[in-house]
Amino acid sequence: MLDAGRADASFMWLPLGEVGLHHAVVRRDRRAVALPPRHRLAGRATLTLADLADEPVVRPAVLTSAEAERFWLADPRPGGRPAPRGPVLPCVEDALLEVARGRGVWFAPQPLSAVIPLGGLRWVEVEDAEPFDLAVVWTDRAPQALVGRLVAEVRSVLGEGRRVRVA
Repeated sequence: MLDAGRADASFMWLPLGEVGLHHAVVRRDRRAVALPPRHRLAGRATLTLADLADEPVVRPAVLTSAEAERFWLADPRPGGRPAPRGPVLPCVEDALLEVARGRGVWFAPQPLSAVIPLGGLRWVEVEDAEPFDLAVVWTDRAPQALVGRLVAEVRSVLGEGRRVRVA
């Protein structure tokens, strides 16, 4: 929608890669992994990337760059091993259905577990994974004064008044 000019700003988790967008970070979210309910690790309170080293990662075809894909896959894993790739699906919902079917896991910002409780999936925090930065994102065409006001209001609502980077 940003590319088509149908929106001035959007919320996206970083990184974006080199896609010609500006951003202002408004919140940092812990990383979680979605697992099928009967997965061998589903009963754990937290996990590490080493625990998940051999798990194929499904991903929706919504990532904007190779950099973003590596970040969402948590690639490379500890010790430099590449993250096993699972299927790429058209949308988030399809990716999560694949997780529910036991065809892989999905790394995501922890708040998504509250809004995507699909099929009894088990969401577990990954304690040593780099967190996701949620950002307001905009193009050069966006009205800068309004974007600045949006960022300030979002930070105010989220209680994130401290300095957070803008790029």
